[in-house]
Amino acid sequence: MCSLFTSLITLFRFLLVFICWVFGLVIASVYYSRTGVTRAVSEFIVGWLSSRGFRVDVFELRALREYARPLHLNPRLIFDTVFRGFAEYRGDEGFKPDAYDLVFIGTPIWSGRPTPVIKHFIDRHRGIVRAPVACYTTSALNIEYSKAFRKYLGEQGYNVVLDFSVIGGLGKSRRIIEEALEGVVRTLRLR
Repeated sequence: MCSLFTSLITLFRFLLVFICWVFGLVIASVYYSRTGVTRAVSEFIVGWLSSRGFRVDVFELRALREYARPLHLNPRLIFDTVFRGFAEYRGDEGFKPDAYDLVFIGTPIWSGRPTPVIKHFIDRHRGIVRAPVACYTTSALNIEYSKAFRKYLGEQGYNVVLDFSVIGGLGKSRRIIEEALEGVVRTLRLR
């Protein structure tokens, strides 16, 4: 009896994944990561969503002129972040905003602000991305930067349905990320 029950659960999971794949719930994960923290969060998000049947396209943005370490002492990074507000980048080739049911946008926080690369992406795609957006920030500081990031995206015309802050890396924030992803799945299922 237990074996039959296990087989039925396995079959149900397979059918759920297959139905999601066939009916095209597609998500984009767009992020910038200089140190690897935001990349690790994006990889976790992609793995979690993929295991539940969603197709996720990943766009890792990279600055054309990457910033040297130590980041908090890099004059060009400080100038681009605080005064200029953007940096030339690559990595969104093939990003087709109309193809997605949801777009994740993730960024580290530098000097209390989203990175210049992400700000440039946001500006470049303003008015084009019509899908709901889930945004997240990564920081070592115990500050909810995602609220300000959400507000910024909203001011740029993006429809932000969810935000969360990853504080101290993936290991310390795994529960927060999983709760946010469960909220995303509920939102997508209701659409």
